[in-house]
Amino acid sequence: MPVRIITLRFDPERELFQDEDLNRFCSSRRVTQKRAEFFSWQGRAWWTVWLEYDEAVQSEALPEGLDTTQTATDKRLKEWRFGVAEKQGLPAYVVATNRELEELARRRPQTLEAMRSTFRTSGGSIMADWGFRICRTAN
Repeated sequence: MPVRIITLRFDPERELFQDEDLNRFCSSRRVTQKRAEFFSWQGRAWWTVWLEYDEAVQSEALPEGLDTTQTATDKRLKEWRFGVAEKQGLPAYVVATNRELEELARRRPQTLEAMRSTFRTSGGSIMADWGFRICRTAN
């Protein structure tokens, strides 16, 4: 496991440690262990942080432009898609793309016909296989 040591200086004017570097470093990594030590040197307060980490943690992008109800619907649709894909041995994007599910969450179609225009293809096999379940999950 890689290790990183970051030392932060206390900013007396703002009354906080300058932690931008620490936050930037941790935002794309999964920290597995940490230790912190406070010390004073030349009349200034310092904080040294020892981090053991895994590289490049992927963060799930949040759908843009969805309200809280639509975001919850999008999450349910993606959970449904994952289950179908896993059972059928397919990649999730074959069942439906993120963009398609986000659009379904946004529009919340009430009928299969209204839902058909959301899919990248005619949606024929998707509608036949999963249309009713998708409609039920979206609403």
